[in-house]
Formats: sequence, structure tokens, C-alpha cells
Amino acid sequence: PYRLASSAFRRVRARIAAHEIGLHPSYASVSSVERLLVERARLERAVSSATGRPVTSVRQHYLRHDGPPTLRAHADAGFALDATLGWAEHEGFRCATTHPHRLFDLDANAATGVWELPLALMDATFAGYRALPPEAIAASTAILLAAAQRYRGVVVGLWHNTVGDEADAPGAAAHLDATLDAAAGQGARIGGVEAVLAAYRGA
Repeated sequence: PYRLASSAFRRVRARIAAHEIGLHPSYASVSSVERLLVERARLERAVSSATGRPVTSVRQHYLRHDGPPTLRAHADAGFALDATLGWAEHEGFRCATTHPHRLFDLDANAATGVWELPLALMDATFAGYRALPPEAIAASTAILLAAAQRYRGVVVGLWHNTVGDEADAPGAAAHLDATLDAAAGQGARIGGVEAVLAAYRGA
């Protein structure tokens, strides 16, 4: 329950300006270009003075995806990058690849202009859906990182804004730190989705 025009948001706007900012749209936006355009414009108005950059990435709420209608809505709303296609209930590569790839619209029989970065793991998957103990979470994460290293791909991780709250998300901060340390130890390039895609395409 926050408002982009609130004084609280204005206070943090300068602090987040150095980071990539993408849209996490509303539940009902999954195949509505009209809603996506409104929500993207609202976010850009709120952050543009701090970042000077357009909002080009998106991840749907609850990882909702409705196939071609969602693909077209994202493309028509002007997004260049999506990180929605992962499983909420299980970690892994939903698109069967660790590599960023352009999404293909089966109905139109054509590639879209939107790149997908494969979402491989989420804090809520481990803690909520799977209720795994820390050692099993670490083992599963190691398998994903090893796959990306072997095939020179990427791993997109999702940690919610409660990551530092031990009452709400016990162990999430430790898992985030351990994952970043393990990736760095493998020589991975670590960054936001836009930076990772740019590095991947330039490699």
C-alpha cells in the first residue's frame, strides 16, 4: 500500500537511481497492453527525474503468463526484456535453456522484439512452495549455477523486498549472500537483467 507520489517514495528515489528499475505490473495486466502502458508511464514519471532512463524491463506479478497474448502485450507496450518465465512452484529453467533468447509468438509465427532472461530461482519457491531446509536450497542453487557456468548462460534470481526480514523470510538474506558469493567465485558477471543482457549480447 504505497503511492509513487508519496513523500516516502520521493525520499528513496535518489537512492535507487543507480539501479535498474523495471515494472512489476498489476495482476490484471497479464495480457492488457492498455494497463501495461498506463502502469509503465506512471512508473517512468515517478523515477525519470532520478534515473533519466526509460523503463524497459518487466516481470509479471505472480509470474503470470498467458502465452502469445502476454508476449504481444509486452512487445506492444514497448518492453525490451522480460524475466517472467520461471516456475513459482519449483526452481529450474522453464524455457529449457540458461541462455537469454528472443521470445517467439506462436500465433503470429514470428519472433518478438522482447528478450527473455530465464528466471531460475525465487526465494518464495524455496521457502514457501517447497519448504526446503537451508542445505537443500544451497544444493539446488549450486546445480543451477553449475548449469549456467557449463553452458555459458545466465541465472536470474528473484528475492523479494522482505529478504532482510528474518521474521517474514527466514534465511533469505543468507541465501542471497551465499548465491552471490558462489557466482562470484565461479567468475560470473553479476548485475541487473539489463546489464546482464547487454553483456551477453556483446560477448
